[in-house]
Amino acid sequence: FVLGDRSDALHVHIYAPEAVRIARVMRDQGVPRQEAARIVRSSDATRANYIKQYHNNANWRSPDRYNLMIDTGKIPPDVAVEIIARAAEAIG
Repeated sequence: FVLGDRSDALHVHIYAPEAVRIARVMRDQGVPRQEAARIVRSSDATRANYIKQYHNNANWRSPDRYNLMIDTGKIPPDVAVEIIARAAEAIG
């Protein structure tokens, strides 16, 4: 969003379904499912509120804002890195 008006920047949204993110929080932080769900939802709400407040009421999940969107629930993170690097090279 900070570089949203820059045509020479690659705008990438990396996301995963909520269930995948909850499972990752459970694994990485060693918390039960209910706590992991609270963490994920709180993070989403914080991000949404920040973007709306400081970036003209924008929706941070809108595909119109991005050149590339990658679902890491389906695309492994190491492959996502390769995709992003190739896309960055492509735009110069």
